[in-house]
Formats: sequence, structure tokens, C-alpha cells
Amino acid sequence: MSFPPVAFDSVAGAENPDTWAGVGNTNTSWHHNIGNNANTLLVFCHYVSNSLALVATVGGTNYNPLTSNYVFNGGNSYVYGTTIFLVRNPPKGNQQIIVANTTGGGTQYLQGASIAYSGVGSFDLGFPLNTAPQTNAGYYSQALSGNPTLTIPNTMNGQRIVNWLGYSGNQSACGFSGYTAANTRFTYLDPGNKYLPFIIGDSPGGGPITFSAAITALAYEWWDSGIILNPATPFRQ
Repeated sequence: MSFPPVAFDSVAGAENPDTWAGVGNTNTSWHHNIGNNANTLLVFCHYVSNSLALVATVGGTNYNPLTSNYVFNGGNSYVYGTTIFLVRNPPKGNQQIIVANTTGGGTQYLQGASIAYSGVGSFDLGFPLNTAPQTNAGYYSQALSGNPTLTIPNTMNGQRIVNWLGYSGNQSACGFSGYTAANTRFTYLDPGNKYLPFIIGDSPGGGPITFSAAITALAYEWWDSGIILNPATPFRQ
């Protein structure tokens, strides 16, 4: 007997540019046509900020972050990273998704996207919740130079491993090459500002999984995040 593995449902539409140097309670938003079978929605927000507390709104309901992967730049006192929100049993159909800062101050550069899956029973970040690691831990990696890479050593059939890979660009050119996810689901190259490029992909479970890419322009900071989605029922090959 075999059970359905976690399956890709849908990904966000890409209609909005990033929020550039917004002050105070700024936000970014987009639309996502969520399928009827989706039972898990991952919302990602890519940011650079010096005063940030994010809330995601999906279908009129607010959600707090699940976790964040970030780098602190002591030279300018800004935080560079990604916050992940997880929504179980999301509303279906064409939904507006909003991610907003709530600190009332600071300067923010924000962009985001979302991806939905069906057949999800649980998730794994590689570390206990509420620890919010800044440094390399669990299914996170980050650095101030070089090319992004992250390896998740032990995955199983039936799982789906989702990846977010982003960096802070140099405002003249940006891009990725040689991305190693089995499926590239969403690519954002920040055509206006060249500052917040990112890519979302996934791979089916089974052995070690590596997510890496060559950055095609100078990166000041990069971060590479993975989340394992487990099937709703035990999966047998």
C-alpha cells in the first residue's frame, strides 16, 4: 500500500515590484490563486530593514512568522533575510496576500511570494521552533560572500523539500545560474532596483538534497532556507 506524497499546488502571481526604502508601517502584496486541494501555504518575505516586525495577512486573517533566516550587517546596522509564514488550510481561489511591517518606524525594503502544497501533514525546519537562529543552523545557511549552498542530509520518499534562496544585490545586475532544485517554481530578479532577487524551488524527498546556485552579480549577503513538508499519512515506497 502507498499513500500520496506531498504535491505542489500553485505559486504566487508576480505583479508587484518591491517596496523600496519605505518608512514605518509599509507593506508588500501580491495575488495567489490557491487550488481546492491545497492544505498548506508558505508565505515568504524577503527584506532589508533596520526596524522590522512582520505580519502576513491571507484571506483577511493575520499570521505571525514561523521563523526567520537573516544576516546582520554591522557596517550599516541593517538586517538582511527572509521571514517564513505557514498557513494551514488556506482560503481557496484568488487571494490577496499582504506582508506588512508593524514597528511604526525604520526603513524597509520588502518583497515576497507564496507557494501552496497539498497532502501536507507536518513540517520540519531542522531545529526547534522559537529558537530563530541567526547563524547557520537546521536547514539554514547564510554568508557575506561566495555562492549560496544548503544541504539537507536525510530526506525520505513522500516528502517535499521547499527552498528559498535570496541575496542582497548590487543594484546594477542580478541573477542566478545552475540552480539545483528539481523544480524552479518562482524567480524574482527585481527588475526595478536589482536589490532583492530570490528564487523558490522544491525537490522530492529521498536521500540528501542540495540547494545551490551561482550568483551572477555581486552579493553583499545571501541566505538559503529549507523546509521539509511531510505527507499527511505514512508514506511507503
